Amino acid sequence: MGCNVSKGAMSAAPYDEDGKQDENYKVVPALPPAEEDEQKEKPTKKPPEVEEKREFTSDLARLRKEMATLHGMTDFTTSESTESLTFLFDIYKFHKDKTRFIGEELTGLDLAGLFCKAWKSLHEVDPLKEEVPKVNLKKLKGCLWNFTDQTPALCEALGKTEAFELLLSDLKNPEFDVDNLRSHDRRYLMKGDLGILHNAVRLWRDNKTVYREANAVELLTKYLSSKYYIIKTKAILTLAYIVNDDENDKLNASAEIIKFMLNLLKTALEQPDHRAKTYNFSASELVSGLNELASNDGNKVKIVKEGGLALLYQLLLDGSSLEENILAAKGLWILAFNKSNKEAIKKTGCVEALKSLQRKATDPALKEVCAGALWEINGGGHDRSPTKTAAAGGHVMISYQWDVQPKMLVVKERLTEAGYRVWMDVDQMGGDILEAMAEAVEGAAVVLISMTEKYKDSPNCRTEAEYTHKLRKDIVPLRFQPRYDPDGWLGALVGTKLYFDLSTEERMSENMDGFIKELGDRGRGEQDALDAGRFRPVVRHNAEVQGATQSTSVASWSKDDVTKWLSDMGMDSYREIFRDYDGQMILQLRKLSSRAPEFYYSSLKSDLGLKDLSSVLKFTSELERLS
Repeated sequence: MGCNVSKGAMSAAPYDEDGKQDENYKVVPALPPAEEDEQKEKPTKKPPEVEEKREFTSDLARLRKEMATLHGMTDFTTSESTESLTFLFDIYKFHKDKTRFIGEELTGLDLAGLFCKAWKSLHEVDPLKEEVPKVNLKKLKGCLWNFTDQTPALCEALGKTEAFELLLSDLKNPEFDVDNLRSHDRRYLMKGDLGILHNAVRLWRDNKTVYREANAVELLTKYLSSKYYIIKTKAILTLAYIVNDDENDKLNASAEIIKFMLNLLKTALEQPDHRAKTYNFSASELVSGLNELASNDGNKVKIVKEGGLALLYQLLLDGSSLEENILAAKGLWILAFNKSNKEAIKKTGCVEALKSLQRKATDPALKEVCAGALWEINGGGHDRSPTKTAAAGGHVMISYQWDVQPKMLVVKERLTEAGYRVWMDVDQMGGDILEAMAEAVEGAAVVLISMTEKYKDSPNCRTEAEYTHKLRKDIVPLRFQPRYDPDGWLGALVGTKLYFDLSTEERMSENMDGFIKELGDRGRGEQDALDAGRFRPVVRHNAEVQGATQSTSVASWSKDDVTKWLSDMGMDSYREIFRDYDGQMILQLRKLSSRAPEFYYSSLKSDLGLKDLSSVLKFTSELERLS
């Protein structure tokens, strides 16, 4: 659940060229009214000090003090811990515009570990029957619910503790059974459980594995029958991120679930801040959930049939936030993988809206997702005239999702050493990403498909893989996720082809020789022939250095230029870490921050050693200014 959303305005339905309202535009019927006690908790009367301007610096200092106090406690069932827990809950209300910053601070102060410790203490008694433990448990869950909404690092940290197992234990507890939520207190605590679970997998997708191992799919499914719409919606949204294709019947039994989510999105778009007043869901998190559901081909059709195109269209127009633009364009991209949906989309104003947004966009991620949607809507390169290959025999193209880039770089190095020409977008991709992808596929002798769940769920990767299939290029599947068996469209694409398991260092060592033997002479040749051929270098448009070197293109930076950039921003202590980075690698890091933020932030900490929050924020801010 979100708390800060850019403002937007409700837009009219798209019309066709004859001036008639488009047949694919549906006015989604209004949601049934929620019961009074089903709505979001009504804010308590503000204490006197809240009416005054809060001093963030002093509140941050107090936050650290209260966290230290709580870490020193062993019993959280008494009123002694209530004051500290209340401050953790209230600081979100005091400084909503700094939610992400505070969340990062709390992550560093081990809120994840504290949550587990406090939970266990509070459940040594029955918190539903004792007032102080009940209040403390509400504050504890409320704090985590608020800060998981905008803090990927906190969501990652929770996955390394037993927090999710503890939260899911409520779903096994008869006290919280789906038919036993008439009590306001029980319902509030269950909303907290589901709110945290939804946020944590939405912002950190790797938590999906933890959820599945804890039997979350089965536990959450029973709450789809709840008579309380807020409970049902949270369960739906969480399941959307964790079900596999063969489990999709849990969400795909009828169109009612999708219809309900679209109804909820419609109510959100009717508000100036694009947040559903009754249920307090933002448009962005609803579209994100719908996009996850749309990964299943059956759901793609239902979303269009129930009027989803009209709502996505509205989010492409002026007045919507950048996040909403990106999510809506991504949604159209995903929906367009269904042939009948392509035609439906063309009959709306979505195509022109995407073109307009792409022309005006300054954000690289937005430009890319608009281009991807338009490519797929217009037939996925059906009318394209393939370019000529630059070198006889072509090259080996690596098609991968960003989470496995480090492993793929190892593969690339081994192939280059073995005499292969290798194309990998870490060092080949140009400003027109789809054009470069298409040329890479067209010039390939063989394409390596990196099989992971994230690859299957990525519209970028699906576009790349399906264009490969369309051109009848040879494919060699490589498994990069342990025990992963491809399903859905990816399973159909690779079929019964021989694959090589490179998911771990051990598997890579065992199978690399066999993999290279399978490649044979396909793509073998001098790497220089590829580098000097038809592929353009990596150039980010408008990527220029600020200040003294403002006129110099970042793409042409030397390692010394990168060192100077670090010095100019006061980060000399990191010069050694970045000693091998040139301008193209810095731009690649910028690209990674928008394409794979989870992997980006994890790499800053684990690989580049940016441990403290202030360094991460400062470096990221300067990096974003380069594009």
